[in-house]
Amino acid sequence: MLFGNDLYNIQINSITFNKLIIMGSSKDILIDRIFELEEQVKDLKEISEFYIQKSQNQAVEKEHIYVHEAQTIWADSGELHLECEQGSIVFNMQTLLNDLPSIFDLCLEEHDKNRQYIINQIKTIK
Repeated sequence: MLFGNDLYNIQINSITFNKLIIMGSSKDILIDRIFELEEQVKDLKEISEFYIQKSQNQAVEKEHIYVHEAQTIWADSGELHLECEQGSIVFNMQTLLNDLPSIFDLCLEEHDKNRQYIINQIKTIK
């Protein structure tokens, strides 16, 4: 009697053939394959969740550079480069030019607030 994955020889017209007997039905084989695929899907989900979490952490951990004074400023290939103590900052010039009106407005607004604060501080000294 043959069991499991036993190998046996069949002899037909003096030619010997090896045949592998696989125990179980096609249904069993498909169920096993589905189980394997489900395990692979679980593994892929874990891997994707890891990389999603990693990318979210990197987005949160972006470095902020405070520029008190630029040590060097230069332009090259359509980019403006600012070099400071903490590193360098590179702007796309076209984008920077488009943003300049907003930047000027914000700077002037803060400058006016600071100027008014100083005036109020001087008035309290009198």
